[in-house]
Amino acid sequence: MTDETPLVRSVARLTGAAALALVHSAERAAMEQCLQVAVAIVGDAGQELATYCMDGTGPQALGVARKKAYSAIAYRMPTDEFHEQTHERFGADGAAMITAAVEGTMLLGGGEPVVVDGYVVGAVGVSGGRGEQDRAIAGAAISEVVGSSSAPAEGSSAERAAPRLQ
Repeated sequence: MTDETPLVRSVARLTGAAALALVHSAERAAMEQCLQVAVAIVGDAGQELATYCMDGTGPQALGVARKKAYSAIAYRMPTDEFHEQTHERFGADGAAMITAAVEGTMLLGGGEPVVVDGYVVGAVGVSGGRGEQDRAIAGAAISEVVGSSSAPAEGSSAERAAPRLQ
């Protein structure tokens, strides 16, 4: 280790209060679409911060929401975009290959990273509707809670953390 190598670093983290706000915002967005969904919020290391199931949500929905949130943070991109990249790179079986190889992943729409000031600080997973509905709900929650700071800064580490598959 050189004198120039820092021993510690500061890390931006999603707070518990922000996680609860994301859950409530996702619930409102789902209600606007007359959907019953499950919502999972994870932190920057994939740790679960909050979960919620609306009344009438199917028994599988929470597990799927958790996997979508975990996948969005693990790959630092929306789950459906990662699915498209695996399909382009590995063909029709790409997503199945990834989900079989990496426990806890789910590459259906509805997992969205939470980006604040250019840093990926967590992710939202939504399950209960079609993939595009789940993605819209997650995106609406992030937009409402995080606002305009959710866009990665140009050249930011968040942008570099989500490279296209080679």
